[in-house]
Amino acid sequence: MGEEEKRREEDIVQLIPLKYFVPMPESVGVMDSEEDDMLRQCMGRHEKGLYKIDPILARPLTEEEKREIGKPFAKFMIIDGHQRWSIARDLHWRKIRAIIVNVSREEARELNYLKNRVRGRVDPIKEALYFKHLIDDLGMKPEDIAEKFGISVRHVYRILDRVKIKKELLDKARPYVVLGVVSGKHLEEISRAKEPERQKELLEAVIQHKLSRAETKKVREAVEEGKPIEEAIRVVRPPPEVRRARAMMRRLEKERERKPIIEEVKPVPTDLIEEARKYYSLLVIDTVFKYITDKSRLIEVTKKFCELMLKRIQEKEGEDAIKQLVKEAEA
Repeated sequence: MGEEEKRREEDIVQLIPLKYFVPMPESVGVMDSEEDDMLRQCMGRHEKGLYKIDPILARPLTEEEKREIGKPFAKFMIIDGHQRWSIARDLHWRKIRAIIVNVSREEARELNYLKNRVRGRVDPIKEALYFKHLIDDLGMKPEDIAEKFGISVRHVYRILDRVKIKKELLDKARPYVVLGVVSGKHLEEISRAKEPERQKELLEAVIQHKLSRAETKKVREAVEEGKPIEEAIRVVRPPPEVRRARAMMRRLEKERERKPIIEEVKPVPTDLIEEARKYYSLLVIDTVFKYITDKSRLIEVTKKFCELMLKRIQEKEGEDAIKQLVKEAEA
């Protein structure tokens, strides 16, 4: 079929009973619960929502496909619009607007991938399986795939890395892909772990602690160096109180860099500040100096401040937190 004929065909919108459609098993689309809720609200509870959404895209089933599916009413396979069709069924619609195009199953898979990729809603596992299909079944090379979809060859290899993870782990990851907890970048990082057991631990850590891709990489590297995964996670993702304290110290450091607190206050003798710096870091001195009322008691109050901070960390986080902070300071 020529391009002009296809364009004319795509301009024809038909109103077709829902029961005539079947979903395409290879669809790479994914939608989280928030997007699903928004679409449901848009479609409404009655068929008056019929014209609030774009038509779905489908292709006629071949006679062989009809026999394989075994559904007597099935006539079309959905290419794009699986969620719209599914929600329409939940809302008890009888019909849905659709555009029917005469394309092959392979062309339909390509269209499905391209449309979902443009929206930025591609299941990373199914994307990797689709690329693997192009290589194993159609004889394409990674360079061909890169040229076909306008991406780098390196990116194609990264996507293919995802299917190096064992099938049972991919199956475990699927529900969390929909929730947005596990992304393609997470899977690529997990695939770089050398042992299946490490991959399993990393996936569980991502799910439980909602690690970012960068955090997943740091945990993987720490584990490969011989650290237990629990310790690696504590280093990358310390307790909330420690994170808040570090964030506060960073803010104070930035504030000091913009406008040094010590230089602003002139009444305090320079020798008092120099004496304090023999025992405490400038950051600690600046922090105390900002809030202290009697500047002449700088050394005494700084000492008490350090003791109180240490005591509170011990009470809230325990000895392990102190040990970890000392290790970080020693590094």
